[in-house]
Amino acid sequence: MSYERLFIPLLIPRVQQWVQQNAIDKIVHADEFYSDLANGTLPTFSYINPECCTIDSMHPTSNIAAGEQLVKHLYDSVRNSKYWDNA
Repeated sequence: MSYERLFIPLLIPRVQQWVQQNAIDKIVHADEFYSDLANGTLPTFSYINPECCTIDSMHPTSNIAAGEQLVKHLYDSVRNSKYWDNA
């Protein structure tokens, strides 16, 4: 499986270490996910991970409604794209 971009701000130590060693050049802002989705250039594998404990992470101290809004936005974006049939 190929990947071109990881859409993640990393806080998980094990994942952060792997990415630093293997894919640091693949991290981009999540806005590029939506751009790739709209342009039909989404990589084979995309991983989106909101920062822990910020506005939309759904971790304790975060706003659950904001996290659910993020999930809905992601879902609606993929559902309305050419990728939906293969997602």
